[in-house]
Order: sequence, then C-alpha cells, then structure tokens
Amino acid sequence: MSKRSGAKKRRARLSRTEPPPKPPPKFGSRVQAVSAAAPVAQARWTQLQIDALFEQTVRSLLQVPNNEPEDLRALREIDERLNEPLLARSTKWMDLGPRSGLSDAQRMLRWLRLNPGGVDDVLKRALASRPSPIPRPNLSRQQVKTSQKRRAIEAAKHDARAEGRALSFTVREDARMLSR
Repeated sequence: MSKRSGAKKRRARLSRTEPPPKPPPKFGSRVQAVSAAAPVAQARWTQLQIDALFEQTVRSLLQVPNNEPEDLRALREIDERLNEPLLARSTKWMDLGPRSGLSDAQRMLRWLRLNPGGVDDVLKRALASRPSPIPRPNLSRQQVKTSQKRRAIEAAKHDARAEGRALSFTVREDARMLSR
C-alpha cells in the first residue's frame, strides 16, 4: 500500500502528462528599473497633463465609451448650450448618477429624462463650476518649511499683540473704575 496522499498522487500523475509550468519572468535588477523610471519621475508634468491622464485612467477603469454623434445631436436639440465642453465638466457632477458604461452625453440625456426642466439646473451648475486656474508656485520642501515657520511666528506675534491690547484695556478699565 502506497503512503502518498491523494494530492501527491494527482501531482505525480499530472507531472507525467503535462509539461512543467513556465518559470516566472525575470525582470533585471532593481537598479535598472529605478534608472529607467528616473527620467519619467524627473519630467515636469503640468496640472493639465496630470488631470488628462487621471481622467483617461478613470474612463478606462469605468469603461466609459466615447460620445456618439446622435447623442450629441439629441442634446443640441434640447438646448444649444449643452455642448462638449459642458459635458467634459459634467463628469465631476455626482448628481447626474453613475458614470460606468455610459458616455457623458448618454449620462446627461438620462438625467434630463429623469428630471424634466432640468436644463436650467444644468446650466446654473455649469456656470458655478467654471474652472478658475490658480497658478501654484513649485516650492521645494525647504521653502515650504520656511513659509510654515514664518506663518507660525506671525501668528504668535499677532496673539502676543492681542494679549497686550487686552491687558492694557483691562488696566485702563480698572483705573477708570477706581477714579469714579
């Protein structure tokens, strides 16, 4: 009688009938990977490029199809102001419902069917969500730390001045009360 378990017997039988599994791929050393990634990490990315890449990744994960011409036409028939730039901004509006599986135009059409007279609401929302580009300076860590220290010092000075004013006020009030 064999002392092998059922699993060992199956493995032995399979190893005689099937080719051995392929070895895992070999990726070179970590140094090569880091040196290859360095130029990408050192590249200067603008905020628009980062936003575009993020949106592209989200669209592929959610399987959002491109806008079809007939859907765009249907939106234009409802109102001329429902155009593609507005649809691009509407991707961030949670009230329009889930994005997965629907193009931006289909999502807007669905919301307009569910909310009759909602065109005015969409246009108000579009005016409120206009992007206002605020240029941000690229500061090093040292510059950020220095500015934080300056803010803390200014806040401490302000608190000390306020405390001094409050103290002088109470002294004046006490003197006034004694003089009466």
